[in-house]
Amino acid sequence: MVDHLSRTLAYKIVTGDVSALANVTFDDANRIAAEISINSWQRFWDNCNTGRYNYDLIPAVGTKAIFPKCRDTGISYSHMLLHDTQLK
Repeated sequence: MVDHLSRTLAYKIVTGDVSALANVTFDDANRIAAEISINSWQRFWDNCNTGRYNYDLIPAVGTKAIFPKCRDTGISYSHMLLHDTQLK
């Protein structure tokens, strides 16, 4: 639906039915697109039925996993994220 609406708006801008904002820079457009994308993925992640174990560990989209310098701890963290700790 979003693709259809964006194509329709782009067509209207090209044909002159709608005037585009002249003061929007390329960087502003990229920032706005990134915000829309992250918000969309967050809504999907919040409402998805799968991956609830990982959601409990990392509820926010775009969160970077920072691994510790200790290799053993990093491996344990990876196993926890994969839900494969082999612990009883």
